[in-house]
Amino acid sequence: MAITGTPYLAGNTATKWIAEEWAKRFDVQAYEKAAIWSKIDDVGRLGNKLHIAKHDNLTAASVGDTTDMSSFGLTFSANTEGEITFTPGTVNVNVSVNENVLQRMQFDPTDDLRQSMEAAVAQYIDQDVASLFSALTTNVVGDYASDIDLAKILEARSKVKAGAKQFADPGKYLFFYHHLQDDNVMSIGNLTQAYARGDSQNPAVSGVIQEAYGIQFIPTGNVRSAGGGFNNALCIGRAFGIGFNARPSVKAQPNGLATFLLAWCDYGKATKRDAYACLIKSKNT
Repeated sequence: MAITGTPYLAGNTATKWIAEEWAKRFDVQAYEKAAIWSKIDDVGRLGNKLHIAKHDNLTAASVGDTTDMSSFGLTFSANTEGEITFTPGTVNVNVSVNENVLQRMQFDPTDDLRQSMEAAVAQYIDQDVASLFSALTTNVVGDYASDIDLAKILEARSKVKAGAKQFADPGKYLFFYHHLQDDNVMSIGNLTQAYARGDSQNPAVSGVIQEAYGIQFIPTGNVRSAGGGFNNALCIGRAFGIGFNARPSVKAQPNGLATFLLAWCDYGKATKRDAYACLIKSKNT
C-alpha cells in the first residue's frame, strides 16, 4: 500500500529527533617515531655546557736491539689535546584547556593531548639529531640525483669500518634512511634474499629488513631533506652524542579556570667522531 501524507524522514521532518554522536577519543594525526636519538651515545647530564676530552691515536714504533731501554733512553709519545662540547637548548610545546571546555566535553582529552605532546617533542629531537648528518665531511657517498642502492650502502659501510676501526663490530652499524627511499632499499635482492627462510622474518612477508651485512636498517621520516635531497647516514652509535638535563616530560598545571599541559626537554647533541659515520646522499623522492 502506498504511503500518502507526510512521513517522518531522516533527511527532512525527523532531523531534530536523530542524535549525532561524537567518538570518545581524538583521531590523532601521525607523528614520526623517534628512531635516531635513542640509538646514539648518551653522554649524560650537560649542565650549562659539557666538555668531553678527546684522546686521539698514539703511534707505536719499533725499538732496535741496541736501543737503551733505561728510563733515560725511552722515547715518549703524546697526542694533541682536543675536546667535544655539548651546549644544551630547550624545546617545548604547551596546551591550555579552559575548565568549562573540559566540563562540556564528552571525554577527558588530557591523555590524548599528553601523548601527542610527548610525540611532538620526541620527533623534534630526532629531527634535530638528524640535522648533524648533512654536516658530515670525512665520508660521503652518493648524490642527490640518484637513489640508494647496495653499492652505496656497502661503500658507506667500508668507510665507517675504516674510520671506526675497533668500534665498528658487525651488528653495530646503523643505517638511517628516509621512508621515501624504502622502496629502493626493499628492492635490493641481496638484502631480502639473505632472509629468505620462508618464515615471518622474510622481508617479503614482514615488509621490513631488520639487519643484513651486520647493519641495522632504520627507515625514518626524521631524516632531513637539504641541499637538494635526503641526507641519510650509516654510522655507529659512538659517532654522535646526546645529553639531557631534563628528558622529555609533560606536566599538568592548574591555572585559574584552565589546565596547562606543558611538555619540554633540555638537551644538546653533537658529532663526536665524524669518521665514524658516512653521509649517504639520495633523491628526496
